[in-house]
Amino acid sequence: MSVVVRAAEKADIDGIVAMLGEHWTQQGWSVGKYRYYYEDYPSGRPLPFVAVEDGVIVAFLGLLPIAVSGMRACLVLQVFVSPRHRRGATLVELARLAESTARESGARFLCGFGNRRFAAVAARFLGWRVPGYLRFVDREAVDLTAFRSRFHFDADGAWHRWRFGAVREIQTQSYEKDGVLHRQLLKTRAFPKLEASSLGFPRLNLWHPDAYSTTDDGGWTQPFVVVPLAPDLPPELLDIHHWYLEMGDSDAIEPYQPWLASGRLAGTPLSPSEVG
Repeated sequence: MSVVVRAAEKADIDGIVAMLGEHWTQQGWSVGKYRYYYEDYPSGRPLPFVAVEDGVIVAFLGLLPIAVSGMRACLVLQVFVSPRHRRGATLVELARLAESTARESGARFLCGFGNRRFAAVAARFLGWRVPGYLRFVDREAVDLTAFRSRFHFDADGAWHRWRFGAVREIQTQSYEKDGVLHRQLLKTRAFPKLEASSLGFPRLNLWHPDAYSTTDDGGWTQPFVVVPLAPDLPPELLDIHHWYLEMGDSDAIEPYQPWLASGRLAGTPLSPSEVG
């Protein structure tokens, strides 16, 4: 029987969660987590898609509507294809359905934060673009006012409550890497000047635009992907040096996990979404 690619339905939730939970064990997939992303999202109608073979979910791709500097777009979330379907056209068909549906919904482009493997797969097999890489750097002070005119994710209070559990001017979290504890700046409500010491930390870890790169040097970086859907987009969208992106924009970091019984704040981010 051939694989059928279509929009996900409520009846698919258990199958989606079972597939993601089996292969992404550290990401804690559950029905509650799925509903958080694809039913409770406050900023538009989420767009989840599945590939089905003989009644079994074999692939999944999710999009969330967002606004980027006033432009309608969609954020690419989880992308997964079961191991035995990776040599066929399943991923391409799933991505093309997601692209066309997003375009019909009014989105002018897609964008997302994948890991290196996904970025390479998306560029090679889907024709998606990788404008650059966001480097994790530590700064004692940051001045974000210079980046007001760059492309950035718009976020209202409802989104902040959904994402972080509360509306705060500055969102941070602790993250340990290679035995070093970093205080990560996830999201601000403006473009402030910040002294790490005034927040009680020696340094802030962030994706500082002065460290963005158009090439991957293998360091501690996050690939950023863009998929144009409209013919009249500004060409600067494909230049990472025209963006200002924050860690809290990425679904790969989950500082707030209300689907857990305690609804606690998480201490560390999860691994980025990937194909496999």
